[in-house]
Amino acid sequence: MTMISPTLDISRSEEGGNVHVSERLLSCNEDRYQSELSLELHLEALKAKRKQQLEKLELRHQNGLEKRLLQNSLLTSSTEWILKSKIPQQSIRRNSENHKHHSSKVILQNLISNGVKAPRTTGTDSLGTVMERQRKPLPQDSQKAKEEADLAECRKQFRVAPVPEHVSKPLYDDLIHEQERLRKEGREQRRDFLLTTQKPFRLHKKEEKKRERLKEDMSSANKSEKTEPVCVRKPIPKAVSDHSFSEQLKEQEQQRKIRIHLRAQETLKASSAPIQRQEPSADRQTRSAQKSKSKMLGYLDQKLSFRPKTNTAVPDFDKLFQAFQQKAMEAAEKRDVTHCKPFQLRTSTLQPRHRSPENPQKSRDETNLKRSSSFGGLTSLSMDTLPTYITDAARKRSMAVRRSLELKDLKEQENAKWMKQHRIRSQAMSRAVAMRAKAMDPHKSLKEVYQEKLKQNRQADLERMKDYQKELKEIKTRVTSRPYLFEQVSQKNAKNNAERRYRNTLEQAGLDENFVRSKGETNKAIHVENESADEDHDSTESETQKSAGSGEDSVTNEEEKEGNVETKEEELC
Repeated sequence: MTMISPTLDISRSEEGGNVHVSERLLSCNEDRYQSELSLELHLEALKAKRKQQLEKLELRHQNGLEKRLLQNSLLTSSTEWILKSKIPQQSIRRNSENHKHHSSKVILQNLISNGVKAPRTTGTDSLGTVMERQRKPLPQDSQKAKEEADLAECRKQFRVAPVPEHVSKPLYDDLIHEQERLRKEGREQRRDFLLTTQKPFRLHKKEEKKRERLKEDMSSANKSEKTEPVCVRKPIPKAVSDHSFSEQLKEQEQQRKIRIHLRAQETLKASSAPIQRQEPSADRQTRSAQKSKSKMLGYLDQKLSFRPKTNTAVPDFDKLFQAFQQKAMEAAEKRDVTHCKPFQLRTSTLQPRHRSPENPQKSRDETNLKRSSSFGGLTSLSMDTLPTYITDAARKRSMAVRRSLELKDLKEQENAKWMKQHRIRSQAMSRAVAMRAKAMDPHKSLKEVYQEKLKQNRQADLERMKDYQKELKEIKTRVTSRPYLFEQVSQKNAKNNAERRYRNTLEQAGLDENFVRSKGETNKAIHVENESADEDHDSTESETQKSAGSGEDSVTNEEEKEGNVETKEEELC
């Protein structure tokens, strides 16, 4: 009974773990259901807000339209007042204008109530329409007033109406941002929940266990070094030798498996999907469609009773092939050879078709004649068939057909020869024309131009590369020859010190820098004049030497020419 307790504890622990997992799944499902409900409520609230905002926008639109209509009417009334101040009959026109304004306002209100959008009209358009309507033939006395009114209209400055506020309000963008924020919050909540349920690895515990094992091994090694181990065998337990104990263990294991299977089935029946995905309206099927589908495809769910008998034995293909080869060899050996039966050609019984030639030599000479094909088919006839004799009309007809076919073949051959010669002639002519055109054409062919362009491009690339290499070398030499920054600073400081010392010495001697500079320039000019005189003297000497050398060269050239003439005369002799 001592060995039974561990297995029972293990089974209980497994059952407890399964129960804990099922409870956790249920809690997850409840949380997700609550989150979905909250999302639906939030969406409904957003929809209500959006409807209210749209209603407010419509009211604002209507108010803006009414304001614009009032402004247009005021503008028209002001222009009309300017015109009417200088024209008689003011009261009559005012009454008519008020009546028109009132009627236009009533028409616009009716349009808005019916749901028709009023067209957008700027100040200029409304004025233009009013003026067009009011263009009536005026008397000659009121022409000056009309001109003044036109000038006043031209001097007016119209401004664009400001953009309404409802256009710049991003209501749709706010809704989208709110949805994104809620989605991110839900995702973060689910991630946090998963992280809380997750069991991460704990490596420090493993390391502590390893250290404890190492310590135990070290202590056991020290003990073994100090004291020799005493081998004490434990007695064999009775449970090992008892057969009933093993049978009990097997029964318990089987019962545990059955229990696990039953519990799994129960949890499967009670469980549901964590997130039930709603199919789109297009993919949903009605109940009648599902029933008809299940009726039509019900045979797929049925278990088939017919099971064909299959030959499980695998044939030995090597043996079968050997047997097939043996049968083929036997059939080849048993095949009978065809034996020729004796036969008799009864050509001697046939009558002679042609007379025997009188001169055998002539018959030998006339071997080039064509063989007649009139009775050629009789030799191949069998004994049962009767010989057929060809008439003269059939023979002439066949000869005429043969002659016409030969003529047709000759014509086709002549046509083929003529076409071949024509093709050769046309090719030669096209070559000659191309050569002459090439000779007459001052332009070069594309191939030559292409080659020249290639050479030019390659040469340009080489020159560019040379210039690039040269510039690189110059840059490198400039960089290498340039002193470092600290050297430049030291040189600059040394130069400044030398200049300061030079100025101090000049001041001590009582001299000025301008005086020293003027003296240096005069000395330099004298030195340059001396150098130029020396150069002129050298150039005159070199010219005299060149003239003497050229005279000697001319003498030598004349002598060489005379020698060449003498050698030519000797060769001719």
